[in-house]
Amino acid sequence: AFETSGGLSYQPLTQALRQRLERENAPDDLLSDMWLTQLTRILPELRDRYPDLPEPTQETNTARQHLFEAITRLGQALAERAPLVIFIDDWHWADVASLDVLHYAILRWLEERAPILVLLTLRQGAVMESAELHTWLTRLNHDAACTQLNLTALSGAEIEQLIRTLVEPEESRNRPPLSDVEKASPLTRFSRWLFEETNGQPFFLGETLKALVEEGLIQPDADPATWIIDWPKFDRQTLRTGSRDLPRVREIIRGWLDRISTPAGEMLTAAAILGQEASFDNLCGVTGLDEIQALAALDELLTRQLLLEADEISATTGRDLTYSFSHQKVSEVVYAEAGAARRRILHRRAFEALQATAASAAELARHARNAGLLAETIQYSLVAGNDAMRLFATPVAITHYETAWQLVEQKGWPEAVSGADRQDLFAGLGRAYELVEGWGQARDIYQSMIAYARTIEAPTMECLGLNYLATVYINGFKDPLQATRLLEQARAVAEQNGDRRGLAETEWNLSMVAHNEQKSYLARQHGEEALAVARQLGHPQLLARCLNSLSYIYGQLRQWDTAEVYAIEAGDLYAAAGNRVLEADSQRMIGMSQMFSGRPRDSLAVLQESFAFSQQIENLWGEADCAWRLAHTQLELGQYGEAVRLARQAVKQARMVGVPTMVLLALSTWGTVQRTVMALESARETLLEVIAESTEKGLTGFGDWALAELCAIYALDGDWDQAHAYARQTLQARKDEALLPMGLTGWYETEALLRGGDGDLARAEAERLGKIVGNNKRYRLVWLRYQAVVAQWGSDTGQAIAHLQAAAALAQEIGLPGEEWSILGALGTLCADQGDQAKAQQAWQASAGIILRLAETIDEEDLRAGFLAADPVRAILETRETN
Repeated sequence: AFETSGGLSYQPLTQALRQRLERENAPDDLLSDMWLTQLTRILPELRDRYPDLPEPTQETNTARQHLFEAITRLGQALAERAPLVIFIDDWHWADVASLDVLHYAILRWLEERAPILVLLTLRQGAVMESAELHTWLTRLNHDAACTQLNLTALSGAEIEQLIRTLVEPEESRNRPPLSDVEKASPLTRFSRWLFEETNGQPFFLGETLKALVEEGLIQPDADPATWIIDWPKFDRQTLRTGSRDLPRVREIIRGWLDRISTPAGEMLTAAAILGQEASFDNLCGVTGLDEIQALAALDELLTRQLLLEADEISATTGRDLTYSFSHQKVSEVVYAEAGAARRRILHRRAFEALQATAASAAELARHARNAGLLAETIQYSLVAGNDAMRLFATPVAITHYETAWQLVEQKGWPEAVSGADRQDLFAGLGRAYELVEGWGQARDIYQSMIAYARTIEAPTMECLGLNYLATVYINGFKDPLQATRLLEQARAVAEQNGDRRGLAETEWNLSMVAHNEQKSYLARQHGEEALAVARQLGHPQLLARCLNSLSYIYGQLRQWDTAEVYAIEAGDLYAAAGNRVLEADSQRMIGMSQMFSGRPRDSLAVLQESFAFSQQIENLWGEADCAWRLAHTQLELGQYGEAVRLARQAVKQARMVGVPTMVLLALSTWGTVQRTVMALESARETLLEVIAESTEKGLTGFGDWALAELCAIYALDGDWDQAHAYARQTLQARKDEALLPMGLTGWYETEALLRGGDGDLARAEAERLGKIVGNNKRYRLVWLRYQAVVAQWGSDTGQAIAHLQAAAALAQEIGLPGEEWSILGALGTLCADQGDQAKAQQAWQASAGIILRLAETIDEEDLRAGFLAADPVRAILETRETN
């Protein structure tokens, strides 16, 4: 790592990987195309080898993790061939993105027990100066139990051991402690002088010894393993007089510089200006030397080992040879000695030379800043920030954006910076602050953006700034009222100036505010208005976003047909754009809509595809969000064991993701699964947890689901008083007459209300559902069971049987064995009450057969036994055996 690499995302790892992959004839033997594609983010030259690689996804939630996983898998692939050592020197200069990816990789390599040694060296002082590095080391030591070696300065005794090893290698081995006479010897006095001169710092010691060699005071013996000290000369110059004729390291380096030619000095200064690895052409461009002069100067520097040449030119990539300093300290001295005025001129030359190359924007921004080029510094800092954001190195991006922003605050906007760049700087810096939850800083930037837009009378920028500021109040300050005020201002600005794109963005954000507040109808209104404008504009990205959001809003309104239509269109747009992550997001809503519409087989296929993709790219959010939906679908299809596994996974992963709504939906699903397999006590605990958490967080969008399930649990347990209480609470939670029930067990509510003396409420709810069920087969099945309970309670057994027969046929058609066995059991009881034992026996036999098949899908013995021993299940099995 280099001191100037803090603004270059993944610099040390990129350099290491590049050098290693250049030695590979076929990197695709190591990684699949998917992971090579991710590596092109930091190693774009891979596309020269493999031009057919697809473009990597740009979805923020997962793309960063994909890049990290690609780097990790490359390390594993190399380690499978032979144990791998990854050594990075001067790690204290690594950028934040490199810290993040190496932490991720180390943990993954530990999990896989990969034979990889990661060796990092860094200055202890730098750790104390950098909060990020200190936190990183603390986390790494906690997670990976690293071995840490603190390399302190050498003691006087250790320096003497070193000197004796150099001068007397054979005698120094296993020698006894020094005698008093030996301690007074010239060698001991020389070692003490070295210790006083260098304070035991290894670099200072090494450089001092090199200087003594140059002065001829220390010379190699004929035996290359030993060295000879010219004691008379040394005593005359140093020890006898007690003077310090040998200066400290900075003076040593200055002495080296005095001994080189003027062209070599210019070349060395150019290397210090360019930093890191400098190519020959760029060195020539900065110095202004012709090639012959530059070659002679370069040879001189290489001979003196002031500069080092990189490995041989890569035949694969054709990259130029590069040159770097033998030690960073040399670069620091050379740079300081150049003087401010000269440095400014040379940085300008470096900027001009690098503009014609593939230099990074971060490098160009550094040279422009040091050259005093205001407009260029702002422009390239903006580009460097955008580049870092694409690589998900947000702290690095903030550094670049802030460089530009501070110049703007100090000196104003240069005319050469376009209006688009000005807007992008506001937006980029504000967004970066949002991603690190610097909400106050993001607010200040967006407020500055709005004020500036008003000053220059740029309503489009003003509308955009108001929208951005509103998102800070939505996501950061949790102040929907202030967010709405800002968005109303944005809408007025957009309407007054005919800004259709701004209007669509504003309506979409208003929809999100209402959606977050669980005002679904208002969210739908704003969402539809945003969608209408997006269709007029023909903007596919905006259109897909509106459709996707509206599909979720219609899902919250339980209008499953419309939700599915919108989700399908959004998914097609995302697929066309190559955005697999958001395509999978749309698939999840499609699958859920199909399940609640009575098409569980279609739902299973769609959700399994989305689930597999989320697992493949290790998208925890997508996997958790899909797991609870898929568990519900598997439950519908009678795959109880798979439903149990997925529901448990959904709860665990949802808690890891930490989104409250997802946690409640996963818990509600888990409670439903537990109730279905007759683990009633566990289900009761889970659903009471749902109610407690939803009350605490003020989330009521799906509140009737848990209440309906609790009603069903108490009904199955025979506690009709409690079932009646929860039935009434369920109806109170489901205030909207146009809202379909989220729970699919409403007949228990009907019976509980009838038993509790609320017959009018029971019949009214059955009538309400009949009016809104429409063509939805899944809810028609629920409604038929409502009707059967009402008819049976009214002593119209024939009508009740007819409703149950219709329900059984529909359950079989849809493919819902879990519903079918319960319906057939109830049908058998009614037939027996009418005296038709043959039909009753037939229904019970069919019900028992389904029960046994369902039990076979439950892998866990305790759960399977509990299911078969539950009273409603056991009653049917015993009836079959009796008859």
